[in-house]
Amino acid sequence: VRMPSIKGTASVMDNHAMTKLLRTTKFPACFSQSVNLSKIHKAVMTQWVEERIASILGFEDEIVQSMAVNLFFCSEEVDPRKSQLDLTGFLGQEEAAQFVQQLWTLLLDAQTHPT
Repeated sequence: VRMPSIKGTASVMDNHAMTKLLRTTKFPACFSQSVNLSKIHKAVMTQWVEERIASILGFEDEIVQSMAVNLFFCSEEVDPRKSQLDLTGFLGQEEAAQFVQQLWTLLLDAQTHPT
């Protein structure tokens, strides 16, 4: 009996593997800028995250959508690099990179223009 491979394994990698990936992966320059989440309208951004994840996957997946929201909005300190690596197992490497870069750019803009 052959078991199907399971996506999402990036979210359970050990610290050594995460540290190595953080060191060897090239991330966008905007990831070096921090976001003050208290200046962000979280409900609007949560909706964007959920819709974008559904668009990438081609269907709604509440687990992946909730995970993405939690990676960015459940802590005051967010590391977009780690979030990208955590999402890679669910979205794929290229899609996760694009998604996190788009979201981080939106968050940087939203904190300077809160509405």
